[in-house]
Amino acid sequence: MLRFFAATLALLCFAVPARADLTIRDGMLVERDGAPFVMRGINIPHAWLPRRTSKAIDDIAATGANSVRIALSAGVRWRRTPPSEVARLIAHCKRERLIVILEVHDATGFGADPRAAHLGAALAYWADLRDVLRGQEDFVLINIANEPFAGAATPSMWVEAHRTAIATLRGWGLRHTLVIDGADYGQDQSGTMRDHARELLDADPLHNVLFSIHMYQVYDSAEKVEAYFHVRRRASAADRRRIRTGSSGRAG
Repeated sequence: MLRFFAATLALLCFAVPARADLTIRDGMLVERDGAPFVMRGINIPHAWLPRRTSKAIDDIAATGANSVRIALSAGVRWRRTPPSEVARLIAHCKRERLIVILEVHDATGFGADPRAAHLGAALAYWADLRDVLRGQEDFVLINIANEPFAGAATPSMWVEAHRTAIATLRGWGLRHTLVIDGADYGQDQSGTMRDHARELLDADPLHNVLFSIHMYQVYDSAEKVEAYFHVRRRASAADRRRIRTGSSGRAG
């Protein structure tokens, strides 16, 4: 469960203001001027180590990082992260000029781990965060759930749950870039995300969805990494290993 903590989002070194005006364009996460935004930062396990988060944000910002990914809890497996706390986290990241990716960690491994929550529980939690998230589209990416669906979960379960989540989040007026993790503990070993990403991208009226493949464990060689992306090019974030570099890591 802690394997994601030390994973880097990318390896470029640029200072970045907190406002990025991010969106998906031509299969890439870009800023308002069309420059690729390459995330560089660290995951923060706030859901179970909340007392360390404030210092972690400061320390990460001091490295020159441009983003952080913060694990929240819907209250299923850990203490529920209340909306007021999420608002403080966002404000802190903005002060440190960091783009923040918020994710709900309770759904990790649903279908394989009996303790995991269905993505629907994550969606119910996002409902409670609506007022906190509105107006933060330029600073916050919504990672709907961390590594949901594995084991006995079927591809159709992954697709339909995320289709529902996209429609619901957009129906609430949230225009943020949405981040969707691959099946199979984020590794998408089954190719479920790779094969159905276009379907979900088309289901979003804003076409503003980033698909995140977590490249650890089964991706133990460059050949396996390249083979995954060779099948079809998608808007993907590789936040477990460096996949590509871009021309910009700045925002605004």
